[in-house]
Amino acid sequence: MFSRSSICRALCALCLVSAFLYPRASAQNPFLERKHDRHIGKIQFVGAKVTKQYILERGLGLARGDLYSWAAVTDARERLESLSFIEYVVIEEDFPDADTVDLLVTVNEDDRLIWAPHAAYERRHDHYVVGLDFAMRNLRGRHETLGVRSSWWGKHGYQAHWDNPRILDPASLSLRADISWESYKFRFEPFDFRDLFFEFGVGRQLGPWLKAEVAGQLREVVLEDGGTAFPDAIQRDDAVLLWLEHDSRDLRFYPSKGIHAWAAARFGRLGEERSYEVYRLHLAAFWNIPYVDILAARVEQRLSGSPLPVYERSFLGGPQDLRGIDFGSIEGDQHFLASFEIRRPIFLMKLLEGRALGVGVHAFHDWGKAYEHGAGFDSAAIVRSWGAGIHFNFNTRNLRLEWARNEDGDDSVLFEDNFSF
Repeated sequence: MFSRSSICRALCALCLVSAFLYPRASAQNPFLERKHDRHIGKIQFVGAKVTKQYILERGLGLARGDLYSWAAVTDARERLESLSFIEYVVIEEDFPDADTVDLLVTVNEDDRLIWAPHAAYERRHDHYVVGLDFAMRNLRGRHETLGVRSSWWGKHGYQAHWDNPRILDPASLSLRADISWESYKFRFEPFDFRDLFFEFGVGRQLGPWLKAEVAGQLREVVLEDGGTAFPDAIQRDDAVLLWLEHDSRDLRFYPSKGIHAWAAARFGRLGEERSYEVYRLHLAAFWNIPYVDILAARVEQRLSGSPLPVYERSFLGGPQDLRGIDFGSIEGDQHFLASFEIRRPIFLMKLLEGRALGVGVHAFHDWGKAYEHGAGFDSAAIVRSWGAGIHFNFNTRNLRLEWARNEDGDDSVLFEDNFSF
């Protein structure tokens, strides 16, 4: 008879021999089976009544043959839902075989026609402006927007805007057209002002954070009732405009990190002896720092190639640039601005499309000056102001109530519906 120990040795030897003579059995065990890649098969869109299929395919960002992953499908759904005319999206997955995933994309479109009254206090016109806004989103189902704004009481004006953010694939150009007529009393000088222009722009996204645009503008301005200092005149001011922008902010309307930089040029009064050029450089940066929270800073320089017409000059002072300085009291063809802020949100809820809800406190310090063309940067002294305030975030608005003090020791209380940068 065999002993128990000899039987154990024999069994161990048999297992070792089997391990070498027989193939590995992992493929027969579904839990040990090596995972393999799946690819996207058919993509079917349902539910869209207006939107063209190529717009949905472009927004989804997935195509037949792409590598499948749960994260990729989730990102695609969020991209579609970020379109202003899409209310929500449901993506269902089907597995027809071991290598393929078919997608059924159900699209629910949002209301296309939007209208609302608007009322705001505009410091440039020193008056409340009241009117109506109309917008038709996803016009013709091609991601176009057509908007109309009318304004009365303080400023009489009508504006119409059309844009398509991506057209002429594969060039992927953005097109826009604007026409505007406004009539108001010029706040900074004693004359009435009418402004009529038509503008057409072509732009392109150059990367995830960089875009450029070139535009042409046909413009006519009218000065009236200005006395001997500003005689009545009708002037042509046709122009070419260039724009380059970098935007890596995490939230457009309440950023906590990122950079927003842009450069702009205007070549005005084309074909006339009194032509002029305006160049603007702007840089704003945001850092999320422990214990401090949001540290924000901006610097801006505006230069001119010649003396500017009065309606194109810089008028600084007020809640948008030099807080605590009398509104529009710093005047010149050129200007320099700098600001430093600490923003500390008490409550913050991030929303889609860069919007936010919340409340917070902030402290600031502003520097700036304006000076004439040809006079040089040192021809004017820098003025300063500082202060603190509380702000409330409502979607695209940041209502802020601030106390500000200038170098002369004068205190002021300011209220505005957005940050200065």
